Amino acid sequence: MLPSSHLHAATLALPRAESHLFERTGHMPQIERPDEFAALVEDFLTRSAPAMRPGQS
Repeated sequence: MLPSSHLHAATLALPRAESHLFERTGHMPQIERPDEFAALVEDFLTRSAPAMRPGQS
């Protein structure tokens, strides 16, 4: 998480990164918008998690 004023520089430095700008939200979107934040994190983890193979833990 970072201030929106840093978003442009972050996307240049990390071109494969994903971003989301929360409307009317301060420094703590995980507290101010917990449901929206959790849904974004869950979606990201679902898409990013490697598939488990049988026998892996």
